[in-house]
This record gives sequence, structure tokens and C-alpha cells, in this order.
Amino acid sequence: MPSLQETHGPSRCLSVRQPHAFLICSGIKPVENRTWTTNYRGGLLIHAGKARETPYDRSFAVRAVCDRYGVEAAAASRVYDRWAARGAIVGIAELYNCIRGGTGPIEEPCSGQSDSGTDLSRWFSGPVGFLLKDAGFLATPIPSRGRLSLYRPDREATLAVLNGEVLSGREWQESELGHAVKTSCP
Repeated sequence: MPSLQETHGPSRCLSVRQPHAFLICSGIKPVENRTWTTNYRGGLLIHAGKARETPYDRSFAVRAVCDRYGVEAAAASRVYDRWAARGAIVGIAELYNCIRGGTGPIEEPCSGQSDSGTDLSRWFSGPVGFLLKDAGFLATPIPSRGRLSLYRPDREATLAVLNGEVLSGREWQESELGHAVKTSCP
């Protein structure tokens, strides 16, 4: 994945509730569902909203980590608690396409595999899905207020991202999940 310094940083930010921001940045969720489409393609900062997730949403995220990475539930829970910040820019991803449900694709089918090999049908509920790839976490979340729609991040947030460390999905997986062994998941 090219560094933010090489790409001059993402020019747009998208606010997403937890646990979806975590699932996107960890490379588990390749689609963000919306009711509107965009012509924008390129780097995105992923902002996690301030709202607390429900116990069901937290359990869902932990289970998704167990399923995707084959780790035990306790390890998945610790990882989620460590990386699921709220009220901050938490990661990056590339928005490479949009798809529509029911009326056919904007540019490609709604079924099948994403670039990362993940089944899109598990995550796409429409009516529009932003297809995301090359996701990663910021090593240090940047406190920030979210907004509706795609928005341009403020200068301070952009500079903080450019000066910060970004962990690609593979780097994050190896550092956080490299030694966890799957025994059981809830």
C-alpha cells in the first residue's frame, strides 16, 4: 500500500459508526452501505462517530474478527477494544467503486468477490455500496468531529495523518493477531 506521504493524503473523509469503522480499517468489511452515490474515487480517511455501539454490534465485530482471522474470542475482543476508537479519524481506505442494489451495478456486479477476495453479498445491503480496498489503521487516532456525506478533512487532521504511522491491513493483522490461536468464538 502506498504511504499517505506518497499520495499526499486522502482528500475526503467519511464518518462511519462503530463497529463498522473498525471492520473497514481491519480489512474485514469491503463495502460501506449508503443511500447516496458519489463520483469520488480515491483515498478516504475513515472517521469513527462518537455514538457507542450496541452489545450486539460489538459481538458481531468480535465474531467477524474470529471468522476472518481465525483467532480466539478473547483475543478478538481485546483487539476490538484496543482499536475501536470513537470520535476520531481512525484509518484510511481507498474508495474504488460504487454499486447499487436491485437496479444493477454502477460499474460492476453487486455479487461476487471484492478485490480482497471477500464475499460482497455478506456486507452489501444497499441501496448503494462504496467498495473499499487497501484499508488500514492509523497508529494513533486523531480526535475529530464527523460530518455527513463525504467531506474534506480540516488542515490539522490532514497534517496529523500525513505525519502519523499507518498500519496496512497485513501489518495490523501480524502485529495484533499474529500469536492468537483460535479455540472458540461466541
